[in-house]
Amino acid sequence: MKHSWVLPVIVLTTLLAAAEAEAQQPVWVAQLGYRSDEVFPIRRGDFGYPFLQVSIGDSTYWLPFDTGNMVGLTLVTSLLDQLQLPELGRWNSFDSDGRVIGSYRKVRAPVVQVLGRTLVDQMIFEFSDATLLGLVGPDMLPGSRFTLDYRAEILAITQSAHQDVPPGFAVLPLTRSSRHPRLILSTGRVNGHPVLIEFDTGASRCNIDPTLVQELHLPMSGNGVRIDSLSIGPFVFTVPSARVNPKAGIDPSLNPPILLAVGSDILKHLILTVDYTRGQLLFFDARTDGRNK
Repeated sequence: MKHSWVLPVIVLTTLLAAAEAEAQQPVWVAQLGYRSDEVFPIRRGDFGYPFLQVSIGDSTYWLPFDTGNMVGLTLVTSLLDQLQLPELGRWNSFDSDGRVIGSYRKVRAPVVQVLGRTLVDQMIFEFSDATLLGLVGPDMLPGSRFTLDYRAEILAITQSAHQDVPPGFAVLPLTRSSRHPRLILSTGRVNGHPVLIEFDTGASRCNIDPTLVQELHLPMSGNGVRIDSLSIGPFVFTVPSARVNPKAGIDPSLNPPILLAVGSDILKHLILTVDYTRGQLLFFDARTDGRNK
């Protein structure tokens, strides 16, 4: 005997679950015009990085979303050896000072699934960092605008530009790099000094160019230098120990050059929106949002 009430109950339960999931999302998801199918989970993993789920063939991995990775999808040598994917050629990896680190393989994966997409004949690049399985660069994102929220552990991606800036968000112009179009750059201040900044989710802590260290006479602190005031729009942070690391070689054509990279140590406190179409960065202080613990 069939019960006519079963289907309505199932439908109601599904609708309530969807409504509950939507209600639990941060306010900015609706404010910035993201649909529910444009929101993806991330995990905060090793080194404080945001990790994304990536499937290669029948295997699934959680890999860091690295906005400083201008190559694409990269995998460590040992994993590439294990997967035995066909080689397509070689590529040169460059350090942030512009020098060549080494020559590595380019391979082809028949099927890769990431961020709701199934990619066929996807190119993958080898790298030699033994501490990570791989990296997902911003070129892998399917849209032209994204928002990353470490505390809510979500990444939202869309093709549409935002309409209005929600209350509490600060807007900065996006500085464009002709060498790396999806590099995330804008101007901030270090101890009051204007500086071109890279926003790098693949850095565990802030990195500062030695020329700026010398110019500002920054004091040694731990295994780096102390920055008393790092200003990003209206938001001000203290950096107890920034790693000293050349940055200008990322794109030597930029004037002024990149002299600071803001890492996940700072970005975990901000909700970052990158709108490549409008050339804007939007920032919101996640510490003021009670639902982003």
